[in-house]
Amino acid sequence: MIAYIVACAQIFQTVFQDVNENYTNFHYALRSTYDSMIGNYTYEGSSSQEYIYSFVMWVNLFVLFIVLLNFMIAILSDTYANMLESGTF
Repeated sequence: MIAYIVACAQIFQTVFQDVNENYTNFHYALRSTYDSMIGNYTYEGSSSQEYIYSFVMWVNLFVLFIVLLNFMIAILSDTYANMLESGTF
């Protein structure tokens, strides 16, 4: 998960550093990528590449949704297995 966030931050910084102030350096790009993971993102500020930025952001959010959903299923599955083993519900 951390590797995916770092890779996305690097991609966003490389592609959008000239058109969006959130991606001017790696620290800002990493913070913006993490913020998008928790739902704090915006489509403003990317005037010349707005459609590309929107598409890349939607792909990023879709992949993050799948990964986080997978984490939740794994946690619930593990909890169910532990409770089934102990016999308490």
